[in-house]
Amino acid sequence: IGVCYAGTMFIFLSFMNVVDAQAAFAELKERKKVLFVFSLYFCTAALLHYSATVVTKHSSAVLRALLDVSRSALIWAVEISFGWDKFSFSELMGFAAMVFGTLIYGKTVNVPCFAYTDETEGSL
Repeated sequence: IGVCYAGTMFIFLSFMNVVDAQAAFAELKERKKVLFVFSLYFCTAALLHYSATVVTKHSSAVLRALLDVSRSALIWAVEISFGWDKFSFSELMGFAAMVFGTLIYGKTVNVPCFAYTDETEGSL
């Protein structure tokens, strides 16, 4: 679905003279490294979405959300280690808040001041 949407937007933007589609495809044809990186990104994105679907199917959406947060934190740590970004305590606290919020939402961590109700299988 995403490929169809991206292709439709690419064609639409090409007709509106926002994007030069012929130049983009010529660039991909001429520069093999760009084509390789584009293909590698396309394959890894497909693998990422497939694995996220499998995790959700066999485990839970909470675990999937935790993995997404972990992926973002790992990318941030790599950026800092290579000097592409500066360390920010507020970003670190943001990652921590996302992790704990996801754990609380998934009822993995119970906070004493929150009221937890038992859900039945048929309720929404």
